[in-house]
Amino acid sequence: ELVRLCDEGMELSEQLGREDIKATYMALKAECLIHRCMALHYRMRSFKISPGWKGFALESDKLEYDRLSGKKSNYEREANTLLEGALEIAENAADQMILVRVLRSQAFVYGIYRLILVTNEEREYSGLFLFFLNNFKVQLTCLQKNRKEIKETEDRCRSVLLRAVRITR
Repeated sequence: ELVRLCDEGMELSEQLGREDIKATYMALKAECLIHRCMALHYRMRSFKISPGWKGFALESDKLEYDRLSGKKSNYEREANTLLEGALEIAENAADQMILVRVLRSQAFVYGIYRLILVTNEEREYSGLFLFFLNNFKVQLTCLQKNRKEIKETEDRCRSVLLRAVRITR
């Protein structure tokens, strides 16, 4: 499992006194945790809601959904903490490419957050409505309730990537 390998890499880099390498492993672990968040988000979206109802079909579905939601929140929180720590270490590192790697990981995480936001409410639309959206090339993001949050996440991602580009010039 890649998360375990990242933990081992962080421990080894601490033993060697190489904080710059530790930052790289921290950023990689954050990416892995965000992949887990996306997988949990997909599983959470697959729960069936009874037709015409606003709640879950089964109580066990609601309990499982709540469990997965808590797990997803924990992964997001840990990933954000890791990225903040990695960014702090990388900004003080002598090698600027370490900072570029951490910034790339941070942009990747923002991209996954955006994907989660865009697909968050897609399930509420009917199949026929989604058929028309796909055939007439209408973007689903224009129908999202959380358009402002999606735009803010895109802007953060773009600014992080542009910062990485400026460093590499």
